[in-house]
Amino acid sequence: EVRMRPLISGKKTVGTLISFENGFKYMSNKSESIKILYSSVNHFIFQPCTDSTLIIIHLFLKKPIIINKKSHQHIQFYKEVLSESEHIGDKHKNKKIIDEAEEERIEEELKNHYNTMFINFITKIQNKNSSIKFDSPFEESSFYGSITNNTCELFLTPEAIVSLTEHPFLVSFPNELELVALERTDVKLRNFDLVLINRNFDLPPTIISNIERQNLQTIKSWFEYFY
Repeated sequence: EVRMRPLISGKKTVGTLISFENGFKYMSNKSESIKILYSSVNHFIFQPCTDSTLIIIHLFLKKPIIINKKSHQHIQFYKEVLSESEHIGDKHKNKKIIDEAEEERIEEELKNHYNTMFINFITKIQNKNSSIKFDSPFEESSFYGSITNNTCELFLTPEAIVSLTEHPFLVSFPNELELVALERTDVKLRNFDLVLINRNFDLPPTIISNIERQNLQTIKSWFEYFY
């Protein structure tokens, strides 16, 4: 019951993610399939669910591939824990009304359960393939900003700045940037903007706007580590 983005078919499609010696295979419940070779992946990212309800395996490809007649460089497999906890909660409510504390306990148990399942899955992949390493966000590194007018949650990882929960996805590597600019950092302002300019000038700058000022020093220190 893993979902895929981009959609392989309808919004309610779920499937199974299988790891082979040389790549992944995703099989939907409608008998549709897609294969992705490890060698075609530029960066592997695992984002566990802590504060959010999504557990994510994100593949940033070296080159875009065509899915449903559209070009995609980001392929994502995810599990939404919230829907599972609500489903279990509904079963309990048929017998008795459960309080908020019980609902939180159920959700926390499910998060731990599925996080462990995903971690075991990627650990087996890494153990069998020494060239594969999954990147993951630092704990408590999340912040919110706007990309193309959409507010999204971003994370800092040991190798990249990422946004994986909402479109458009972002995976940006500091060592591929020509310039990082912090704008509107006046102490009188609540928010600031982050501009990422790639060394490949054919790529448009990435502008992350309306980041809360309390995140300024963390983001600045993170970039200073690479430069």
